[in-house]
Amino acid sequence: MIQDRKFLKRTSLSVLILIGLMSTKVISQTLSIYISPSGNDNASGTLQQPLKTITAASEKIRLNRSKYQKIDVWLKRGTYQLSAPLQFDSENSGSEACAITYSAFPGEEVIISGGRDLSGSWKSEGGNVWSLDIPEVKKGVVFRQLFLNGTRLQRAGSEVFFTDGPLAKYQAANTKRAFRELNKQLAFNLDAYCGFKFQNRDLLDLDPVDGTELLVYHSWEASWHEIASIDKSNRSVFLKNPSRYPVGFFSPNLAYRIENNKQFFKKPGQWLLDHKNGKLYYYTRAGEDPNKLKFTIPVINKLLVIQGNSRLNTNAGYMTFKGISFRYTNTPWGITDKPSTIRDSALINFPWMDFSRGYSDAQTSPKAGAAITLKQAKNCSFIECKFGNLGGNAIYLQEGANNNVILNSHFRDLGAGGVLIGILSKDIKKDGILPASIPSGNSVIGCLIENGGKFALAGVGIAIFQASGNTIRNNEIRNFPYTGISSGFTFGFFPNYSSGNKILNNHIHHVMTELADGGGIYTLGPQEGTLIKGNYIHDIGRSKYAVGGNNNGIFFDEGSSLMKVDSNVVFAISQEDLRFNATDSPKVNWGNNSFQKDKSNIGIINYVKAHSGPKMSLKLKDKKD
Repeated sequence: MIQDRKFLKRTSLSVLILIGLMSTKVISQTLSIYISPSGNDNASGTLQQPLKTITAASEKIRLNRSKYQKIDVWLKRGTYQLSAPLQFDSENSGSEACAITYSAFPGEEVIISGGRDLSGSWKSEGGNVWSLDIPEVKKGVVFRQLFLNGTRLQRAGSEVFFTDGPLAKYQAANTKRAFRELNKQLAFNLDAYCGFKFQNRDLLDLDPVDGTELLVYHSWEASWHEIASIDKSNRSVFLKNPSRYPVGFFSPNLAYRIENNKQFFKKPGQWLLDHKNGKLYYYTRAGEDPNKLKFTIPVINKLLVIQGNSRLNTNAGYMTFKGISFRYTNTPWGITDKPSTIRDSALINFPWMDFSRGYSDAQTSPKAGAAITLKQAKNCSFIECKFGNLGGNAIYLQEGANNNVILNSHFRDLGAGGVLIGILSKDIKKDGILPASIPSGNSVIGCLIENGGKFALAGVGIAIFQASGNTIRNNEIRNFPYTGISSGFTFGFFPNYSSGNKILNNHIHHVMTELADGGGIYTLGPQEGTLIKGNYIHDIGRSKYAVGGNNNGIFFDEGSSLMKVDSNVVFAISQEDLRFNATDSPKVNWGNNSFQKDKSNIGIINYVKAHSGPKMSLKLKDKKD
């Protein structure tokens, strides 16, 4: 009996070990899922029988994640057109126990698209003008971007005009101090934000038909408007929605231009959208037949959302996206910073206003939205991806977005900016921002970020708001109307969470091409432990449209302090290499830098030049898309 018990004990132990080994074997396996635009969502998801959509793959992951240590999703060549953003939460994203990777199949181009290729028959309107009926436009479906074979086309637009000061009733108040007084009774003076006088005959012949839009350049931002009416006898134009500042606050002569109006539809390659009649017009180039061309319009605002639930204390994350192109999102519209109480009161005094028309936003254009947002999400990576043909920003890391990486990726043709990190709060105490919600440990490394601000001119290459312990390293940022890198969002010497960030070895040039009062690098507020080191900043000019403060190599704005600035090279700056506003130099911890206008530390230039910018430049500068 004793021997039998020993045998049973040994047998039971062996069975338990075998079961344990079998369990370990199952959990350690990698599941591979394949997707193809020609696949079938009822298929098994193998290479031979791929699924059709990413949504079907994510549902398969939801059902199987607990069984595997790793899940690889392979996307075969083609365009994956979305009608709604992809949503990943704590159940269909990865986990500590199971990492998930979405990759382009080796050697194949994969595009996740928020756009739609236009169909239908183009009709000749005579000469070079062709038209296409788009019925949904009559129902209010409007687009402000059009792409031909992946290249952004220019809407019919005017030359740049200049205002002749504010509306007549505010001419006497044409100073910043006077406008600030008007702001105290905003609801009664909101028309100062919604109109201006124009010069000479600039708008006398303009027919502001439905769909005509107007862009006003302010100082560090710009605003889009629809025209309510034109008073030709007083050379005044009234706008449906307010800008953030009265027109005339920065200068009586602000630049502005008109878009989407037939009066300016005269050049090959231009397009025009007739909102009322639901027609798209295209002015062909020599030899073009629009019926043989591929036109794409954006149809959704976002492509991808990775979001946990802070209330339930659940995180999303542990996901990698590799070698994928993210393309085509809408421009935002109906954005204003005026509170609802002001809007309700203003409409009594100015019933012609319409706050659902136009776009007005702060510096860095945070309200331009983003193609990809991460919230309560951690340990996600975007590696060797491409982002382009976008209406707003590309990626926004928001509350609880920690330890995410954007590596060796290419951002181009952006409606606003590249990467935003942090919570948008000027006063963390008033807004009740808690330390646990602050994005931290994120990295943007080795990326090329170029050609931004196509819609929201105040977009920047990379912006850090209330965020700590993030790294911005070895990126190249170029060709932006406003700032290259912005760090901090506290106006003055007040407590904040912008600390311990590292801005290292970035190559920043040809920014500040249209707006003013920014720089290659721009900082706001105290930033203890932040390090700005080894950056190579040059060719910062000033446009004839710019008004307000100087354009700078590095601009330390209100309250900037406590950060260390070391081994940076700044040269070929049209105005100031360094500028201080409502702060001063002793509040910064200085290392050895080279500022051309001071002729200081010239010896570090070659070293910094050799070590700044992305190390994957040949891959990143691929112009195919």
